[in-house]
Amino acid sequence: MLKTSHVFQKLMLVLSVLTAVSCNPDFDPPPNVNQTGGNGQILYNFSGTDVTCTGIGSATSALLTTEPIAWIVGINLDPNAADIASAYTHRVDFTIDNVYSMSDLVGLTIPLEDDVSNTTTDIHISNAVISTLNPVNFYNFTDINFQITSVTNNTINGTFSGTTENVMTGDIKNVTNGQFIDLYYVIE
Repeated sequence: MLKTSHVFQKLMLVLSVLTAVSCNPDFDPPPNVNQTGGNGQILYNFSGTDVTCTGIGSATSALLTTEPIAWIVGINLDPNAADIASAYTHRVDFTIDNVYSMSDLVGLTIPLEDDVSNTTTDIHISNAVISTLNPVNFYNFTDINFQITSVTNNTINGTFSGTTENVMTGDIKNVTNGQFIDLYYVIE
Protein backbone atom coordinates (compact mmCIF):
# COMPACT_ATOMS: atom_id res chain seq x y z
CA MET A 1 0.00 0.00 0.00
CA LEU A 2 1.30 3.44 -0.81
CA LYS A 3 2.25 5.66 2.12
CA THR A 4 -0.21 8.45 1.40
CA SER A 5 -3.47 8.56 3.34
CA HIS A 6 -6.61 6.91 2.02
CA VAL A 7 -8.53 10.20 2.13
CA PHE A 8 -5.90 11.87 -0.04
CA GLN A 9 -5.87 8.87 -2.40
CA LYS A 10 -9.65 8.97 -2.78
CA LEU A 11 -9.56 12.70 -3.50
CA MET A 12 -6.82 12.22 -6.09
CA LEU A 13 -8.73 9.39 -7.72
CA VAL A 14 -11.90 11.46 -8.01
CA LEU A 15 -9.81 14.18 -9.62
CA SER A 16 -8.36 11.48 -11.89
CA VAL A 17 -11.84 10.66 -13.21
CA LEU A 18 -12.54 14.32 -13.86
CA THR A 19 -9.22 14.60 -15.64
CA ALA A 20 -9.98 11.55 -17.78
CA VAL A 21 -13.15 13.15 -19.06
CA SER A 22 -11.34 16.32 -20.06
CA CYS A 23 -8.32 14.33 -21.39
CA ASN A 24 -5.92 16.73 -19.67
CA PRO A 25 -3.26 15.63 -17.18
CA ASP A 26 -3.12 17.06 -13.67
CA PHE A 27 -0.32 19.49 -14.47
CA ASP A 28 -0.17 23.25 -14.61
CA PRO A 29 0.51 23.95 -17.39
CA PRO A 30 -0.46 20.65 -19.02
CA PRO A 31 1.98 19.00 -21.44
CA ASN A 32 1.32 19.63 -25.12
CA VAL A 33 0.12 16.12 -26.01
CA ASN A 34 -1.25 17.28 -29.35
CA GLN A 35 2.19 17.22 -30.94
CA THR A 36 2.78 14.90 -33.86
CA GLY A 37 3.41 11.26 -33.01
CA GLY A 38 1.13 9.65 -30.52
CA ASN A 39 -0.28 6.51 -32.10
CA GLY A 40 1.04 4.46 -29.20
CA GLN A 41 -0.88 2.00 -27.11
CA ILE A 42 -1.30 0.85 -23.55
CA LEU A 43 -2.68 -2.68 -23.34
CA TYR A 44 -3.45 -4.77 -20.26
CA ASN A 45 -5.78 -7.37 -18.81
CA PHE A 46 -7.66 -6.25 -15.70
CA SER A 47 -9.07 -9.29 -13.91
CA GLY A 48 -10.15 -11.00 -17.13
CA THR A 49 -11.06 -7.86 -19.13
CA ASP A 50 -8.74 -6.89 -21.98
CA VAL A 51 -8.25 -3.11 -22.08
CA THR A 52 -6.85 -1.18 -25.07
CA CYS A 53 -5.92 2.52 -24.98
CA THR A 54 -4.76 3.90 -28.34
CA GLY A 55 -3.61 7.31 -29.59
CA ILE A 56 -3.15 10.74 -28.05
CA GLY A 57 -5.84 11.52 -25.52
CA SER A 58 -6.15 7.83 -24.73
CA ALA A 59 -2.52 6.77 -24.29
CA THR A 60 0.13 9.34 -23.50
CA SER A 61 2.97 10.24 -21.17
CA ALA A 62 5.07 13.18 -20.12
CA LEU A 63 8.33 13.99 -18.39
CA LEU A 64 8.09 17.05 -16.17
CA THR A 65 11.66 18.15 -15.63
CA THR A 66 10.70 20.83 -13.08
CA GLU A 67 9.17 18.30 -10.66
CA PRO A 68 11.00 15.80 -11.67
CA ILE A 69 8.34 13.20 -12.47
CA ALA A 70 7.18 11.06 -15.35
CA TRP A 71 3.50 10.51 -15.92
CA ILE A 72 1.78 7.77 -17.95
CA VAL A 73 -1.96 7.46 -18.51
CA GLY A 74 -4.15 5.17 -20.57
CA ILE A 75 -7.90 5.58 -21.07
CA ASN A 76 -9.96 3.36 -23.32
CA LEU A 77 -11.85 6.45 -24.43
CA ASP A 78 -14.83 6.27 -26.78
CA PRO A 79 -14.84 9.60 -28.68
CA ASN A 80 -18.37 8.87 -29.93
CA ALA A 81 -19.85 8.28 -26.47
CA ALA A 82 -23.25 9.87 -25.96
CA ASP A 83 -22.56 10.79 -22.32
CA ILE A 84 -19.92 10.67 -19.63
CA ALA A 85 -21.22 7.39 -18.22
CA SER A 86 -20.23 5.59 -21.40
CA ALA A 87 -17.09 7.60 -22.27
CA TYR A 88 -14.70 4.91 -21.03
CA THR A 89 -14.62 1.80 -18.85
CA HIS A 90 -10.99 1.74 -17.60
CA ARG A 91 -8.19 4.21 -16.89
CA VAL A 92 -4.66 3.46 -15.70
CA ASP A 93 -2.35 6.09 -14.19
CA PHE A 94 1.30 5.91 -13.17
CA THR A 95 3.37 8.69 -11.61
CA ILE A 96 7.09 7.98 -11.32
CA ASP A 97 9.11 10.27 -9.03
CA ASN A 98 12.74 11.40 -9.30
CA VAL A 99 12.98 11.03 -13.08
CA TYR A 100 15.26 13.45 -14.92
CA SER A 101 15.32 11.62 -18.26
CA MET A 102 13.10 8.87 -19.64
CA SER A 103 16.29 7.05 -20.64
CA ASP A 104 17.13 6.74 -16.92
CA LEU A 105 14.20 4.31 -16.60
CA VAL A 106 15.34 1.80 -19.22
CA GLY A 107 16.14 -1.59 -17.74
CA LEU A 108 14.98 -0.74 -14.21
CA THR A 109 12.29 -2.60 -12.35
CA ILE A 110 10.61 0.44 -10.83
CA PRO A 111 9.24 -0.15 -7.31
CA LEU A 112 6.30 1.34 -5.46
CA GLU A 113 6.95 4.12 -2.95
CA ASP A 114 6.82 1.74 0.05
CA ASP A 115 9.65 -0.33 -1.42
CA VAL A 116 12.36 2.37 -1.56
CA SER A 117 14.54 3.66 1.25
CA ASN A 118 14.69 7.31 0.17
CA THR A 119 11.62 8.75 -1.57
CA THR A 120 13.34 12.08 -2.25
CA THR A 121 16.12 10.55 -4.37
CA ASP A 122 15.19 6.98 -5.38
CA ILE A 123 13.18 6.44 -8.58
CA HIS A 124 9.83 4.98 -7.55
CA ILE A 125 6.14 4.87 -8.43
CA SER A 126 4.24 7.24 -6.16
CA ASN A 127 0.88 6.70 -7.84
CA ALA A 128 -0.31 3.55 -9.61
CA VAL A 129 -4.06 3.33 -10.03
CA ILE A 130 -6.67 1.69 -12.23
CA SER A 131 -10.11 3.22 -12.16
CA THR A 132 -13.38 2.18 -13.75
CA LEU A 133 -16.11 4.66 -14.56
CA ASN A 134 -19.12 2.41 -14.74
CA PRO A 135 -19.45 1.82 -11.80
CA VAL A 136 -16.84 4.13 -10.31
CA ASN A 137 -14.13 2.03 -8.64
CA PHE A 138 -10.54 2.86 -7.78
CA TYR A 139 -7.85 0.19 -7.46
CA ASN A 140 -4.38 0.99 -6.10
CA PHE A 141 -1.50 -1.24 -7.11
CA THR A 142 -0.27 -2.96 -3.94
CA ASP A 143 2.34 -4.99 -5.82
CA ILE A 144 3.77 -4.19 -9.25
CA ASN A 145 6.31 -5.31 -11.80
CA PHE A 146 6.92 -2.20 -13.93
CA GLN A 147 9.69 -1.85 -16.51
CA ILE A 148 10.52 0.54 -19.33
CA THR A 149 12.35 -1.56 -21.93
CA SER A 150 13.25 1.14 -24.47
CA VAL A 151 13.11 4.87 -25.15
CA THR A 152 13.46 5.97 -28.79
CA ASN A 153 12.35 9.08 -30.70
CA ASN A 154 10.11 10.35 -27.89
CA THR A 155 8.39 6.99 -27.47
CA ILE A 156 8.61 4.47 -24.67
CA ASN A 157 8.05 0.73 -24.60
CA GLY A 158 7.65 -1.40 -21.52
CA THR A 159 5.63 -3.83 -19.46
CA PHE A 160 3.63 -3.88 -16.24
CA SER A 161 1.61 -6.31 -14.15
CA GLY A 162 0.61 -6.63 -10.54
CA THR A 163 -2.05 -6.80 -7.88
CA THR A 164 -4.56 -4.06 -7.16
CA GLU A 165 -6.86 -3.40 -4.23
CA ASN A 166 -10.14 -1.47 -4.34
CA VAL A 167 -9.70 1.54 -2.03
CA MET A 168 -13.32 1.37 -0.84
CA THR A 169 -14.10 -2.35 -0.63
CA GLY A 170 -10.72 -4.09 -0.35
CA ASP A 171 -11.56 -6.22 -3.42
CA ILE A 172 -8.38 -7.65 -5.01
CA LYS A 173 -7.89 -7.79 -8.81
CA ASN A 174 -4.89 -8.83 -10.88
CA VAL A 175 -3.40 -6.93 -13.80
CA THR A 176 -1.56 -9.03 -16.39
CA ASN A 177 0.04 -8.60 -19.81
CA GLY A 178 0.43 -4.81 -19.45
CA GLN A 179 2.35 -3.18 -22.27
CA PHE A 180 3.40 0.28 -23.40
CA ILE A 181 3.87 0.11 -27.16
CA ASP A 182 5.48 3.11 -28.89
CA LEU A 183 3.87 5.37 -26.30
CA TYR A 184 4.59 8.99 -27.21
CA TYR A 185 5.87 11.30 -24.48
CA VAL A 186 6.48 15.01 -24.25
CA ILE A 187 9.00 16.90 -22.15
CA GLU A 188 7.74 19.90 -20.26
